[in-house]
Amino acid sequence: MLRSDLAEQDEITVGELVAEYIDDCRIRNLSQQTTHWYSCRLQSLLADHWQTPLCALRLDDIKRLFAAMLEHRAASTVNGYMRCLKAMLNYALDSDYQIAFNPRKLRKAKEPKRIPPCFTMEQAQALRGCPRRS
Repeated sequence: MLRSDLAEQDEITVGELVAEYIDDCRIRNLSQQTTHWYSCRLQSLLADHWQTPLCALRLDDIKRLFAAMLEHRAASTVNGYMRCLKAMLNYALDSDYQIAFNPRKLRKAKEPKRIPPCFTMEQAQALRGCPRRS
């Protein structure tokens, strides 16, 4: 379906938007791996909303999807899905599609702080015995 055909329709479905966005990624010459990653993530994330008109998709629906994902996946993984969805929704805004919410209102999940590994006593003593090279 061409963009002009979709513009004549009042309501584009989420599935049609995903297909159009993936085509746009290919046109922008994103790598095949990146395009495939976007496609897989969006299809798995939005499978239950595939036939939903884009203008009917609500912020609460999206937040519930991510809350359910956080029960089974790491926050960094969920944030990857979030970035992918936000990129597609920003594309929709730039293409003048009607969206019920601003995608910038989607916030990342808090990731646990990563503490760098500490030296063991043996490693610290070995460092003290090394000559300085500065």
